[in-house]
Amino acid sequence: MTPIYRSITCDTKGVYFGHDSYDGYNTQNIGIQKLDYATGNNGWEKGIVLPNNAVRFNKIIVSNDTLYAFVNKSEVNTLQTQMALIKLTTSGNILGAQILQGDQIITPNINDHIDQVRPTVTLTPDDDFVMSNEVQTASGKALNITRFSKNGIAKWSKNYPHLNAHTVYNIQSHARGILIMGTVTRPQFLYTGFTNSFLLKVDSGGIIIPGATGYCTNEIRAFSTVPYTVSETSPMIDSVLNLTEMVINNGSTTIMPVPIDADLYCNEQSNCTTPGIAVIGTGCNLLDTLTYYLANNNCAATASWKYDTSYFTKISMTPDSLKLMPKKTGNTVITALIENECTITTDSTNAAILVSAAALNLGPDTVICAGNNIVLHAGPGYKTYKWNNGSTDSTLLVTNTGLYYVTVTDNCGGVATDSILINPVGFTFNITGNAVKCNADTDTLTVNAGFINYQWTPLLNLVSNGNTAIVNPLVTTRYYVQAEKFSGCMAIDSFLVTVKNSPAVFLGNDTSLCYNKTMMLNAPSGFANYLWSTGNTSQAITIINSGQYSIKATFNNTCVSKDTINISKYLFTQPH
Repeated sequence: MTPIYRSITCDTKGVYFGHDSYDGYNTQNIGIQKLDYATGNNGWEKGIVLPNNAVRFNKIIVSNDTLYAFVNKSEVNTLQTQMALIKLTTSGNILGAQILQGDQIITPNINDHIDQVRPTVTLTPDDDFVMSNEVQTASGKALNITRFSKNGIAKWSKNYPHLNAHTVYNIQSHARGILIMGTVTRPQFLYTGFTNSFLLKVDSGGIIIPGATGYCTNEIRAFSTVPYTVSETSPMIDSVLNLTEMVINNGSTTIMPVPIDADLYCNEQSNCTTPGIAVIGTGCNLLDTLTYYLANNNCAATASWKYDTSYFTKISMTPDSLKLMPKKTGNTVITALIENECTITTDSTNAAILVSAAALNLGPDTVICAGNNIVLHAGPGYKTYKWNNGSTDSTLLVTNTGLYYVTVTDNCGGVATDSILINPVGFTFNITGNAVKCNADTDTLTVNAGFINYQWTPLLNLVSNGNTAIVNPLVTTRYYVQAEKFSGCMAIDSFLVTVKNSPAVFLGNDTSLCYNKTMMLNAPSGFANYLWSTGNTSQAITIINSGQYSIKATFNNTCVSKDTINISKYLFTQPH
């Protein structure tokens, strides 16, 4: 037999699945399965029978080590549908069951009435359940919303008779209110039934609009719970868990814009303010508690709280407050994801535990580079800050030299003042080197030492090493270098290297000199002067001995062209 998985939930211990079956022998059975949260190993599987009913799993919810399994059950003889609630421990022990009695639930499809089950129950931040379904009343169809506690005691149950063609597909808490979505079918021109989606928003008491009349009215309905007997049966799956590796392949997505025309039936403009975090308590003693709460909360906003467990032990947590006991001194942050009727925002506040004003320290006097800035930090966690320019932030942006000071007050009433002197910084940063580079010669550029993070550009035909760079540009090029005197204090300079070229000098290939013969070495004309390795300064020289001969020919742009030739020893000796 194959289980049909309908719902999933989890806590820090396990992942819990709820399922039923298409098998004709198991239509009155459901199953609940647990996997270990850390490893995915099979924990336990429980089969539960609801006698004389055809059942479909609606939703499973875990809260405070208790599993709440909501099941749609239709009596075999009458086909009337109600919701059953079965409670289990997270170890799989059945604690009991109840029938949630109210108007009969209408299933989405009369031809397949028990199979189309959507999750129509949610848990609120106040630990109540809220259920919504399309129901059948004596006067017709209506949308029902019911709020009840975990032990099944009804808080209220309301029908909305004008919402009489609405099928619920999902329900969620929204702040302390409820969001319900689904489809609505109405007769339309040329259509017997036309289906659109709907979104319904009510407050914690089920009110759409306070004092509403007509379309948005509701009526109180009877709702109660009665004990129900369920029993264990054989698990619907075997005890062997087959693990299959999941492979996710990249795919393509096509976005197709769909125009939506929303008709507002019942609405009013909200006047919600944006709540923020406030605190009760000073943090002046490790035995004092700190209570963080949502201030300016005029729309029943709720918060998901985050805090550092190394700093605090949680005493209690509600949808709009958090009570903590400090563990150690220091600064940390409390964060809340805040949801109200209109928006979802994030707020955070610094939490200072035994942070004394006496610890204030702006650091040693320092220097500032012209055109730069420095951020002065007084440190987090103080109650008030007052800088000499009137600023009340914990930091101060400084762009000029001078004396700066701040006075702080800690949460315990301590007061302290500290100051810092900002002096101007002076330095020399100049590139030196040859301004003219001839032919294939290289040029060494040097800038002042004593800086950090030297960066030379352009990188083409450049090899750098700290404050020096060897360059060999092919054309006239301007080189740049920047470095930091200290973090945030930049220095920059540039240097133009002009590239000149002179005609090439070629004395010929290495050769040999015959006995008792001479050879003329001739340099090209057009140079301003010549200097041979022999000391001769003419364009051409005559040699009679072997050896190495070189020339330096200076062009009229001061560039020097060079060449060398090797003349080997005599090939013949003098005859005897």
